Amino acid sequence: AAGLRLKLLQKIAPPSSLTRIIDCPDRTTIGGSILYQLFQDVVHYAPYYRGVKSVSAMGNEAVGFIDVPQEFPTFLDKMTICHPIDLDNFLQVAGIHVNCLSLRRDDEVFMCTAVDEVIFGPCFRGPKVDRREWTAYTHYETVDGGGLTNNIFVYDAKLSLVAVIVGASFRSVPFKSLARALTRLNQPVSDGIDHGEDDIKSQPDSAYQPPSLAYQTPVHPAVQNKTSTVERFQTASTTTTLQKLRGLLASIIEISLDDV
Repeated sequence: AAGLRLKLLQKIAPPSSLTRIIDCPDRTTIGGSILYQLFQDVVHYAPYYRGVKSVSAMGNEAVGFIDVPQEFPTFLDKMTICHPIDLDNFLQVAGIHVNCLSLRRDDEVFMCTAVDEVIFGPCFRGPKVDRREWTAYTHYETVDGGGLTNNIFVYDAKLSLVAVIVGASFRSVPFKSLARALTRLNQPVSDGIDHGEDDIKSQPDSAYQPPSLAYQTPVHPAVQNKTSTVERFQTASTTTTLQKLRGLLASIIEISLDDV
């Protein structure tokens, strides 16, 4: 069923959409190391998330070339259907487009706050390939309230449509609100457990720096019943993390905590 839908969607965004933008002399292109330097004003990505090599934009349309790094945390190999870093890079193309290659105020940033649907082709259900290269075409429309909604079409090396992200909504957020919320989120969590020095130095998997201790699992030599202690910590940590995440979203999107 997904294969049939992708064939229909490819008629909406055929490969000629890519070449039309790439060959246009009026396009604006950023690439190489400067790309993530520009995007750093919005978010700092860990090295293994930096798969977007270039983005070319023309108005509300853009094309991004993606070559996902092969070095990443080993636990991500257990993921099925779609590698999460691949999916993040598809969304990055739209994020770079709306934040770096489109008009926006200096005091705002566009954050992806919702996705209506993600459609994966059969290639994402097979064994993971060694080389993950994609070309993404994205276009956005302005919606009520000043937000943007993006549709992202992802092609493989043969220019076959292999994935589509429908209705990726980006909302304008004041820089100051975002900075305040992230600062609070990244404060160490007081969980009642005396963490060792190794725990403080450990780093969770995240595209965003600095990390929060809320995602760490403690290993303390003085704990007699390690299993029960770790389980209690993990439960408390999950609850704390969810509370902080709700608070973060409420602060950024400027809605009440009860509505999150």
